[in-house]
Amino acid sequence: TIRLDPDYGKAYYNMGLILVEQDQIGPATTALRQAVRTQPKLEKAHYQLGVLLVEQGEKSAAEESFREAVKVDPNLAPAQYQLAVILFEKGELAEAITRFRLVTELEPENVDAYRQLGAALTANGEYAEAVTTLKLAVQLDPYHALTHYNLGVALQQQEQYEEAMAEYQQALSLSPALAEGHYNLGVVLEKSQQREEALSSLVKARELFAFAGNEEKVTEVDEYIKQLEAQEKLVDTQETPEVDSPEIPHMKSPEILEVESQETPKVESTETEHMEPEKSEPDRGIPKL
Repeated sequence: TIRLDPDYGKAYYNMGLILVEQDQIGPATTALRQAVRTQPKLEKAHYQLGVLLVEQGEKSAAEESFREAVKVDPNLAPAQYQLAVILFEKGELAEAITRFRLVTELEPENVDAYRQLGAALTANGEYAEAVTTLKLAVQLDPYHALTHYNLGVALQQQEQYEEAMAEYQQALSLSPALAEGHYNLGVVLEKSQQREEALSSLVKARELFAFAGNEEKVTEVDEYIKQLEAQEKLVDTQETPEVDSPEIPHMKSPEILEVESQETPKVESTETEHMEPEKSEPDRGIPKL
């Protein structure tokens, strides 16, 4: 039996890490709570507690823990990143963007931070910076389908249809079952007057949405296809050049897709004279330890 000094925060922190390694999440959470109570400036304990709270679906409490961590150490990139992810999910885009930017400064090779920053910028209507940011993410990892997809969305919003088309096609080459990719590809193909190819992409999108049971999207695609077909018939029956062509059917703005993170920033254990647990490497994003 290990006896712990109730005021020794680092010992509780290290005990929490050991319990995490043993997959004892409840006791680990208790130990980490005790660590931050007894030693409030132990930023790594706040961070690891936040990680476990996210795992347990306690996002509000996790946000508080990550805020405490970055209050102690603003340069603790893992905590800044996880806090930004929660803020992004809540729609608090301005603060999320600020914190994602900070992570890219602290960790210039952190591709997840660029992906999330680009998606947040797109959601906030900052398309030019989103394009620049997502292109950096593609340079760091050219084989991530959702990065290409979200880059396509940002380009499409700027009416750069040819470039958007190329990104959607790249996304679909990496993830052929990405229904939103087929949908948006169909839209930009139509914008480029490639009607036959557009309809083919839209039909494929409909099939994938139907397979996934997304009836709302099936209805949306059906409506868009009907409008395109009606437009085509109207154009074919025009007899005089004086008659204006019908407007392109209205489409909803393309959706950005949530990017799942690839790996989690490692936080070192705090060495004490009592114990030195092995260091864990949980997944990044909405982390799992």
